[in-house]
Amino acid sequence: MADLKPVPKGIPAAHLAVDICDLDGVRRALEGVRYVYNFAGVADIDEAADDPVTVARVNVLGNVHVLDACVRNRVHKVLFASSVYVNSNSGLFYRTSKLASEKFIEDYGVKYGLKYTILRYGSVYGPRSGQNNVIARYIRQALQEGRMVRQGDGEELREYIHVKDAAIGAVRVLDEQFDDTHVVISGIQVMRVKDMLGMIREILQNRVEIAYDGASALTHYRITPYAYNPSMARKVILDSYYDLGQGLLDLIIQMQAELGSHHTART
Repeated sequence: MADLKPVPKGIPAAHLAVDICDLDGVRRALEGVRYVYNFAGVADIDEAADDPVTVARVNVLGNVHVLDACVRNRVHKVLFASSVYVNSNSGLFYRTSKLASEKFIEDYGVKYGLKYTILRYGSVYGPRSGQNNVIARYIRQALQEGRMVRQGDGEELREYIHVKDAAIGAVRVLDEQFDDTHVVISGIQVMRVKDMLGMIREILQNRVEIAYDGASALTHYRITPYAYNPSMARKVILDSYYDLGQGLLDLIIQMQAELGSHHTART
């Protein structure tokens, strides 16, 4: 992100590639914009745990740049991608960066009247997953190495949500009933990590090994991300949702095509 060139003037915002740490660039990018979704930032918990300086610069200061630009450009509402980890004792610097960003947003709302909706996402997966998306990482490892390695014992509980459902939820909360609120966007089915890995293994015709390696509770929660915290959120429930099994199958097919047919699970 830091190596992006300065934003040229006169280019429509829809075509701008802007470094969130470039305050002037963010200000120009948001000219004439009514709604802003801020999904930029360091999203991988393990990566964040190893680089707190970058996490603070990108996740916290970058978010403040967006808020400043929203106020200057009279943006109607900002929607921020936070995490269920904000109510957890796990997550380390990732959790702290999201919590700090939420507080900045709330304070901008108080001081400047900026409307906001904070989106606390659960475990999102699906097409166009980044290199650090955990499910995409498992599938890539299964296709390339014939195994999947989980940090933990697999008994951890998660609420996986397909990215298409996450997107629908993010649009739904544009409604004014969600102004100045915190909402949870996660799956509706609680599942153990080992069961999700088992689904991937079955889809690949049981030709994949599953191994477990110890994980620190400081970075990843085990059963629930919630510890006692007065900042609670509403949960958005969709009328329909993308089936996890179908979602995993689609992602496996997509990733296998990207990696090439020679990358298949070992027999």
